[in-house]
Amino acid sequence: MAAHPNRLKSKVLYELELSSYEKVLAMGRSIFLYTDMLTHNGGRWDKDGRKVAATAMLVMPADQPYWGGIYVSNPRYEIWPVGGWAMWSEQLGKPLGPRKWNGDTVTRRFEHGSISVTVGQNSKFNISFEY
Repeated sequence: MAAHPNRLKSKVLYELELSSYEKVLAMGRSIFLYTDMLTHNGGRWDKDGRKVAATAMLVMPADQPYWGGIYVSNPRYEIWPVGGWAMWSEQLGKPLGPRKWNGDTVTRRFEHGSISVTVGQNSKFNISFEY
């Protein structure tokens, strides 16, 4: 499960997760990221997959032609995404370079915007479109 709350506690843990995905992708393999984990209080961590999508965009190779996945819910199966993030790669355009850390925030710039994730006690996910 991508962007697990335990890994978002620190820059070191989240960067370890991101670097691991990049190693797998560099070997020509695929990664499948799962979302919608039940939390200890019965809530949902990533209901619509936006946290997983932001994590994927931070590591997605610049020359990758498409991306997507399947979300499995019990007892039925739903094709995901269920949020508008399916189009992020098209809307943002190509990455302008690798992700960069500034303190506890990692950002990746794209032709038409950026994605950033702040780690720590109150993690934040942000996407901005710049047209």
